[in-house]
Amino acid sequence: AAVFAPTYTDIAYEFLEPFCADCHSGTGASEGLDLTLERAYDAMVGVRALQQSDLLLVDPGNPDASYLIIKMEPGGSMSGRLMPRGRPARPSSEIAIIREWIANGAEPD
Repeated sequence: AAVFAPTYTDIAYEFLEPFCADCHSGTGASEGLDLTLERAYDAMVGVRALQQSDLLLVDPGNPDASYLIIKMEPGGSMSGRLMPRGRPARPSSEIAIIREWIANGAEPD
């Protein structure tokens, strides 16, 4: 499992780029969600989830209501498939780092 800091930059480079951007990039991005390094922050933070429009993808200060977290944790109230699709679930230690970043306000650093 990767070890990275609870900062947007580390999450983008160590998590989003290697595990999410292969499906979520460019004009053909799954669900229209581009999680490449240049676009991920603006695409996630404060943005409504297409699959569950009552939730934000990243709800600053509220990891439990952030659809990004819900999509990665087994047993959640998500729509569709657990992410990352077609790959093993990410370790809870990595998800905990993303939870911490969101809980701390999901700043862009």
